[in-house]
Amino acid sequence: MEPTDTLGQWMAHYLAERLQDAEKAAGPEKASLERELFDLILQLWKHRGNIPGHRRPFRETDDLADKLRTLIDRSRPWYFDPDARGASHSSGGWIDKARTVDRTARDLIGCCIKHAVAETSGEDAAWADDSVAQQLDDGEDARLARVLFTDVKILFEGETPQRRGLELKRLRDGIDALLEVASGIRQELDIEITATEQSAEAEPDGGTA
Repeated sequence: MEPTDTLGQWMAHYLAERLQDAEKAAGPEKASLERELFDLILQLWKHRGNIPGHRRPFRETDDLADKLRTLIDRSRPWYFDPDARGASHSSGGWIDKARTVDRTARDLIGCCIKHAVAETSGEDAAWADDSVAQQLDDGEDARLARVLFTDVKILFEGETPQRRGLELKRLRDGIDALLEVASGIRQELDIEITATEQSAEAEPDGGTA
């Protein structure tokens, strides 16, 4: 706890005193103190966002969670809405290419974030899996962390090999599709670049006034 965290120090000392009182008490007094302790701990958990940074639960995944907010809902596209009106069949396949790029980019970024979570989880994974913590008021940080760690388990742990295999194959197929689209776009760019260069060379003085 930071030296300047006066309120935090007071709460820690108060909690320690009440714990000692509960250990010494008996009968109805002990039960009353235990209820008070439970309520106090619950309130502390709800206000965990004010705990100093190096001690706060889910501190390690805060930045990752911010980047994951739009990844959690796979049905919401980042840039291209597949249900948007105005997409015609005469678009030469560019609409389908846009869908492939948008979908695969989301999946690849999600995969990178999951690897980052696996390397930085530490205590946050314990918080997310803690049976008591799961009964408390989660808050967005805990919910996002729990989603992160669930996905990491699916991706890395051997307890669900079939699901893990399907996820990895889906990601691989997406990469293959993206590479095919990227290759086609690259060919289109080469054609346009060549045409532009030829047009520039055909202009008097290299296109300058």
